[in-house]
Amino acid sequence: MKRALAAVLLVLSPVLAQDSAWFVSIPPVAVAPVPRADTHRLLEGGVVETDGFAQMTFSFGGEFKDAIPSSGRVGALLVPDDPKILHLLRNEGQIVFAVEVTYKVVPGKNAIFVSEQQTQRVAFPRYRVFFYNETGSTATVSLSVYRSRC
Repeated sequence: MKRALAAVLLVLSPVLAQDSAWFVSIPPVAVAPVPRADTHRLLEGGVVETDGFAQMTFSFGGEFKDAIPSSGRVGALLVPDDPKILHLLRNEGQIVFAVEVTYKVVPGKNAIFVSEQQTQRVAFPRYRVFFYNETGSTATVSLSVYRSRC
């Protein structure tokens, strides 16, 4: 019962959190296994506006749906929303100027996971979010971003 409640809170919390000028969330999305290197198949999650902000602090979490994998990682790439950079990503397989947050699977853990929080400087006015999943199990993930001006 506690595990089910924790799963509901973790997966739905970014949706229930009120977006503001400072906080934005990418709604939960199911990410089937897709390698990070397979850039034309990465799952697009939306756009994070960062114009006027100096840094962003972000984390993501989710739950494995099929089975708990014994190894691998799940991640989100925040790629500058620039036509030339996105062309390199999609057509050439090159990940340029991206910010990345990952969760590395730890054997013996439960299905619910949360990445380490990290803070990065903002270099572009807008980032497009792409998810990857290098495990053998589909995961429902969501990303939360807190933007600041200092």
